[in-house]
Amino acid sequence: MSTATNIVLSIPPQAEWISLVRLTVSGVANRCGFDIDTIEDIKVCVSEILNKVIDSPFAASGHCVSLSFEVRPESMAMEIDGEGLHGASLFPAEDDFALAILDTLMDEVTLANEGKAAVRLVKATGRAASDD
Repeated sequence: MSTATNIVLSIPPQAEWISLVRLTVSGVANRCGFDIDTIEDIKVCVSEILNKVIDSPFAASGHCVSLSFEVRPESMAMEIDGEGLHGASLFPAEDDFALAILDTLMDEVTLANEGKAAVRLVKATGRAASDD
């Protein structure tokens, strides 16, 4: 059975905090054993989502954006959420290109209007979970 390590970061939805998130993503992904190219891909995806959040009406709500990382031997999952933040509205139908980037670079992308997270990204490490 694999155990998960959870890391949570909360930031205001402002552009000046994206570099902190990218640095955090780099550290967590490096700890998971991802190579530099995969780490860059993950950072691109997270930056794309945060830029959408900053450009959305959510940014004026006064609420923070929460980024949760769930690290397992077999994968790293990230959830980006905020009170009233709707993942599906961040990527409207006319913006298929941005969503295609996420789908190409990540193993799993989930956009939600309700539930645990507005956006959930998963990247497999390529390692199997060990059964303890």
